Amino acid sequence: MAIDVKTLALSKKYTKDTAEEFGAVKGAPCTVKSVTEIEGGHRVTLEWKNSQDVTQSTYFDVMDGADGNGIYVAYVVGSTPYADDWLSFTSSGEPLTPTDGEIYVVISEGDYENLMFRWDATEEEYIGVGGSGSGDAALESAVTSNTAVGAIASGTTLAQGTTFTEFVQKLLIQEVAPTISFSISKSGNVEVGDSYTETLTLAVTAMGSAKKIKTIAWYEGSTLLQTDTVDSTTTGSWTYVMATATTENTTFKAVVTYTKSDDNDTSVTKTASISFYYKKFYGGVSDLDPSEATVEALTGVLGTAKGGTYSFTVTAGRICYAYPKSLGALTSIKDGNGFSLFDSFTRTEQSYTQHGNTVAYYRYVLTDATTVSSYSVVFA
Repeated sequence: MAIDVKTLALSKKYTKDTAEEFGAVKGAPCTVKSVTEIEGGHRVTLEWKNSQDVTQSTYFDVMDGADGNGIYVAYVVGSTPYADDWLSFTSSGEPLTPTDGEIYVVISEGDYENLMFRWDATEEEYIGVGGSGSGDAALESAVTSNTAVGAIASGTTLAQGTTFTEFVQKLLIQEVAPTISFSISKSGNVEVGDSYTETLTLAVTAMGSAKKIKTIAWYEGSTLLQTDTVDSTTTGSWTYVMATATTENTTFKAVVTYTKSDDNDTSVTKTASISFYYKKFYGGVSDLDPSEATVEALTGVLGTAKGGTYSFTVTAGRICYAYPKSLGALTSIKDGNGFSLFDSFTRTEQSYTQHGNTVAYYRYVLTDATTVSSYSVVFA
């Protein structure tokens, strides 16, 4: 015997009302025990356990010609309720015109049996909101929190149709970003004139609460090099090899897009840089105006800053310190005991050829010759 679709739909609404009226815990199992024909309609018998775990039952009659009490019924053939084969009608048999937010009971022949769907007028589609088949109640209207509760921040809006399961997930699951590292094969400070063909490496060592790593976009400066589709649900490592060598200051970055636990996507940017500098030179010279060759033969260090502390051993000679002018002029020169030597040095400006480039240098030379051993000087 075929069950009248309208009757079964009405029984679902009555199930909820009756369970609450007779003291059942909200959301506790309350089932349609049977639907039997009676003269002029159908009798629906309900059964549930109340808060004391006592089985209770009741019944109601749905007579032919009832107005449906506002319940709309949609019937779909097959297992896909979003397909174009909806045969929608009201309880009186009239064609159904969906209105935003209305709830429709769906009784199907496939995997979606006894689910409920809400019509979303903006998206123009039916949105699944649970039902007796899934046991997942849904919000009948949107709710915005005005206080932080669990993992739900104040001001969070739970949309109409949010299921109880989704609510609990938002409440109990703290969003934890995946652990991501990014590196390049040669980073940090290097000397001008060197060149490096960089390999960019991104590694995800922990997924956190993320569901999937979706894409990695590789950049050289602000230039997008390539976007890789990853679609990985586990940790892993991915690389990009530069086609040309890097010879100047460059910041590389990887923009990682991943799916959070709430199924929304977000992105995180990781960077790594390489910086090129000319050398500084320090040591002992014999005269106040040493040649370029003499200065470049001194001890060389990478010129990342104008200052530094260096040790000098000089016999009847002069302390010399030279560095790229672009780093700025010194404001202090002291010995290891903190005594100022600033007025004891003569500063000149020289141009030296460095890796084919003409570079302006500041050269500081001790004005008078001296003899020292392992003498510490602090330039700043």
